[in-house]
Amino acid sequence: MPKRKNAPAGEAKEMKNEKNNPGVQEKIRVDSEIKHRENRYYLRLAEKYRTAGFLLFLAFVVFCGVMMLRYNEYITYDNFVYLIRDFDSVNGKDSKGTGEVLLNVTESSVIEQFRDGFAVASSDDVTLYDRTGVELVSEKESFSYPAVTSSEKYLVAYDVGGSSYSVYNSI
Repeated sequence: MPKRKNAPAGEAKEMKNEKNNPGVQEKIRVDSEIKHRENRYYLRLAEKYRTAGFLLFLAFVVFCGVMMLRYNEYITYDNFVYLIRDFDSVNGKDSKGTGEVLLNVTESSVIEQFRDGFAVASSDDVTLYDRTGVELVSEKESFSYPAVTSSEKYLVAYDVGGSSYSVYNSI
């Protein structure tokens, strides 16, 4: 604690004793009615961000309306379902937690990552799993030497040296 200029001698001794004795705690006065100071600069800045966010949302709504009116012949119910599924897959949150993934893998099986999940191709079938290990699709196939190639949208399972193949999309 700093020494005050006009402090009486008794207070100066008490201050020295408190300084030398770390066990003594200083009392802090707490008012029941604390008045928070507001910084006008940050209030104006927050108001500008709020206004900009509202204007961007309004522009987005206008854009969606114009696109729906302009391209209504291309917009179908299925397109909306696929759009919602894509938004759900981008979410990346897993509410189930972690657990075991059971795979029927043989020596000739091939595993490839596909979107957030993975695909397994064996000589008997092609199976797609999501990121939690839940089986999404299982198709019976007949491959001598299975191979899998994937991209963001498609998965191609084919027989190396053969003539059969299967194409899967993200749905």
